[in-house]
Amino acid sequence: MRKRWIGWVENGLIAVLGIALAGAAIAVLSGNWQVQPVLSGSMRPAMQPGGVIIIQRVPVSQLAVGDIVVFHQPDNDANVVAHRIISARPVAGGMQVSTKGDANSVPDSWNPFLVRGPNAYKARVALPLIGFLAVDIRRYGPALLLFGAGVFLLYQMFKRLRSNPTS
Repeated sequence: MRKRWIGWVENGLIAVLGIALAGAAIAVLSGNWQVQPVLSGSMRPAMQPGGVIIIQRVPVSQLAVGDIVVFHQPDNDANVVAHRIISARPVAGGMQVSTKGDANSVPDSWNPFLVRGPNAYKARVALPLIGFLAVDIRRYGPALLLFGAGVFLLYQMFKRLRSNPTS
């Protein structure tokens, strides 16, 4: 009876994990949510290097002073920045904002700038210590996925052999 109970718990945990991962994948694939690694200390203590932030796509009209937004740096489009809005005002074509990193002593040099279009990305949750893992998963994801699938299949094979030994 105990083995059966443990099997139910194990299968239940696998099912819950699978549903959670599927839900997260759907949220990310929809474009409404993203995960971004934190690579610098400009937003300490709210965000630490090595962490990740979960960001949500929101209408530009919902941006307000105090929000942490993620955007392409206006003077260097290749650089993605997560900084706090210190001023915001609606203008034709979007929202004019000024930003500053919490740990920085001065506002950003590109201020003010126009957030164009209907949507922007707003930070919702900061998770410490898993950002470097997220960067590595982007880089090595396919290999890790194949390795993980192989380990899982070997585990299932040995589990079945142990529970049904042939004599």
